[in-house]
Amino acid sequence: MGVSQPPPIKDAVDRAVEKAKAIAPPPIKNSNASISSLPDLIVSQLSQLLSVSKEIYISPSDARVEWTFGTSPHEPIRVSLAVFPDHDMAVNAIRYELATFQLPVDQLFHTPADAWRGQYELESIMKGHDMVLVRRSILLRVRWLRSGALGETNSNLSSRVADIIVSGLKKHEVDAPLWRLPQPTPLAGVPGKIRVGQQFTVHASVVDVVESKGSTDTGSVFLIEKDETSETFTFAGRRAGKDKITLSFAHKDTLAVATQEFEVEVEDDA
Repeated sequence: MGVSQPPPIKDAVDRAVEKAKAIAPPPIKNSNASISSLPDLIVSQLSQLLSVSKEIYISPSDARVEWTFGTSPHEPIRVSLAVFPDHDMAVNAIRYELATFQLPVDQLFHTPADAWRGQYELESIMKGHDMVLVRRSILLRVRWLRSGALGETNSNLSSRVADIIVSGLKKHEVDAPLWRLPQPTPLAGVPGKIRVGQQFTVHASVVDVVESKGSTDTGSVFLIEKDETSETFTFAGRRAGKDKITLSFAHKDTLAVATQEFEVEVEDDA
């Protein structure tokens, strides 16, 4: 993910990222933790959190989850967690995240006094409102969906949520070769050429997958239907030309993404 920013924004982001670097960073390891189990763990340990809604998004480069926790008596807390293929992509993602703020980001965030959660870590100067960090290939953000002072008790809640997540990840950290990834087998039903309007169905066989997605490069081909049960993707030719199709799969525990690619040439229906 490349980030192009006007100079003032880039300078502020550069200062913030430099500020975020941990003095004694933890080892750079991947985590085989079951990320989908973390919301229930958080609710079980923090009585202020009443419920949680969950969303998942996947692309060829990463998988992202959003958990929104109801709280009493305040507005919700939202957790955004993204899993990238490597550490450098996660660091680039924190730059992108920091570039979205309207005010100079280095004036909004500082390094937590107890920074230990990742290789990069920032929290909002207004205590408890926002926290963002990178741990290995994971970008984590925890924030209150409200404004104004939180009070001393509630101002610690976002950091406690982050603590539970990071502790859960840390317990299952492994070296990169042991990181659990989806293991796709060769695709079936891949055509070399099709005609405009013609449909084709590709069968993918991948175990331990929580989410999948089919995407195209040029738009000469488009996705009609994805059937999770039968592990099939049905596409059709839109217009003449070559297209690259990418099937992306996120692991049910780690959210690590594996992809399969193939090319199709669409010919005019003469």
